[in-house]
Amino acid sequence: MSDIIAYFGYGSLVNKQTHRTPTRRMIPARLKGWRRGWFIRGQAAWAEAGGVCALTAEPDAASAIDGALILDHVDSLPAVDEREMRYNRHQLTADMLESPEALPDIPLYVYSAKDAFRGYGDEDCPVIRSYVDAVLQGYMTLFGQSGLERFMTETFGWHVPILDDRNAPRYPRAVTVTEEEQKLFDRLIQKATAG
Repeated sequence: MSDIIAYFGYGSLVNKQTHRTPTRRMIPARLKGWRRGWFIRGQAAWAEAGGVCALTAEPDAASAIDGALILDHVDSLPAVDEREMRYNRHQLTADMLESPEALPDIPLYVYSAKDAFRGYGDEDCPVIRSYVDAVLQGYMTLFGQSGLERFMTETFGWHVPILDDRNAPRYPRAVTVTEEEQKLFDRLIQKATAG
């Protein structure tokens, strides 16, 4: 498997519908020693105009986060780096990950915000609801409702403004969400932003 690498997705990458490289498969996993939050701002590679706020992960010895270990071809790494242009790629070790499946012995990575982009969003760099929908749908699919609720409580920065673009998605990898999913996601977001 020398031509295969893996990276830990903790946001939209958890939703396979957002993948644009020929990934091999996804393994549900939990990354120890990292936390996740709405703490990267600025112009994203996918944003046509204006700044946006998205998710990042950062080291935190007291934390752990759910996500997906995505097995991909090593040739896809430049395209993934381009997708994650506001992030640095960091190498992980297998002991940092817990999974119900055996982890392959291949290079493992996670992406974390570059210093120039670290910070909470605001009205000029809001969270985009179509991005949130893709993330939440991915967690619901991979981890069920309990995993989705765990995502909400384990993610910091819910005070950042959310731009409702469902009717005209700005996120280029927007997914279709059912009416039931919309209601569930909106309820969970309202609870998180009120707390």
